[in-house]
Amino acid sequence: MSKVPSTARLALALLFLMALSLAAQEAETGFAMPISITVGASSTSRLATWHPEVDLQSNQNRWNAGFRALLTPSLKLSRNWFAYSAVQLHSNRFFYYEAFHSPQYHTGWRDRFPVHLLQGFVAYDRRGESRSLTVKAGQLATAFGSFAMRYTDTANPLIDQPASSGSYLLLRPDQLPCTVQDFQDQQVKHPNIASYPCAGGYRYHYGIFPVTMYGLPGAEVNLTLKDLDARLQLTNSSPANPKNLLQASQHAQWVLGGGYTPLPGLRIGASGFRGPWLEDSLDRRLSGGLRARHAPASGLGLDLQWARSRWSVNAEWQRFVFRYPVRLRSHPSLTYGYTEVKTILTPRLYVAVRPGYQNHNLLPGKRAVEFAVGFRPNRSQLLKVGYLWTTRSPAPLPNESVLGFQLVTSLPGPAKAWR
Repeated sequence: MSKVPSTARLALALLFLMALSLAAQEAETGFAMPISITVGASSTSRLATWHPEVDLQSNQNRWNAGFRALLTPSLKLSRNWFAYSAVQLHSNRFFYYEAFHSPQYHTGWRDRFPVHLLQGFVAYDRRGESRSLTVKAGQLATAFGSFAMRYTDTANPLIDQPASSGSYLLLRPDQLPCTVQDFQDQQVKHPNIASYPCAGGYRYHYGIFPVTMYGLPGAEVNLTLKDLDARLQLTNSSPANPKNLLQASQHAQWVLGGGYTPLPGLRIGASGFRGPWLEDSLDRRLSGGLRARHAPASGLGLDLQWARSRWSVNAEWQRFVFRYPVRLRSHPSLTYGYTEVKTILTPRLYVAVRPGYQNHNLLPGKRAVEFAVGFRPNRSQLLKVGYLWTTRSPAPLPNESVLGFQLVTSLPGPAKAWR
């Protein structure tokens, strides 16, 4: 079963070290910890596919509810040094993709209420009139693409996430396919399970995300010079198979990105990554000096952000190739794309829409359109109502569309200023 490990102890340790850093500085300036709490509900037939043996035409368990809490402590250590973290606690099946999770595999507290350290780093920042330099080290959001930094429910005008970071790709990092046909055969019996028949049956596995929304241990350098920006990130594992520092199968990865702002409110960017993505446990099945690390995954992305008056647009196109260290007629490759448009109708009301697609060379393609209305009853709250319409070819049963509701409450949290 694919799962990003819980990092509650890592988050507490980080906060402790940040507090010690603050005590050791001569030029303390302050501490703040904003808090965001989201409660949500959804209605979807995805819940009928919890287990492979469930009748896919069943319409039971259509309604689901959950919560998400996001704490973002930060310390301003001096003029140039600061520390930042983002700790997430949520109930299982809060996110749309988790509707496919089977209850029999989520019985413990860590599975029912997972905790993740989305970010947790110490940084050096130096700025001039038309240039800046920022160096980060710790748990970092991936530098690939642009959506990973919009992990708060207020920064996302809709409810779901784009497909590359919010829907499972049915590939296995811990199994080797025998032929290309294995990718297609798994769709016939269990369209929501990633398992290659030649590898020994249908062991339950949700698949992977091409781009994780969870942090990766590493270091990053960001540069800006007038209208240009660039970033280089080195991490311990792939954004498609994230690992913490205590896990096996860690391999150095790089992400390179940059952007150009030709006009105020318009930015055009690009990014790419490359590195091993498979589990080292596959080495015992390989011969001839081949190792799992010899088969990299790679991604290339283009992104655009534009805002003017009441309108804003975010768009991305991404292409991925996932290689296996076996001889295949074709390795899995896929493209994702979406365009997100938001317009503010009144100071309290907005509407947003995000059409998107997935094209795979070996797996079913998808089309999706999400629409949402956002209303602010006051400065601290945001109510979102949305509908996600999605199709897959060939189409599985039941329908995967989702009707969703969210209420996001933003609280200032504890804060202390020293200067």
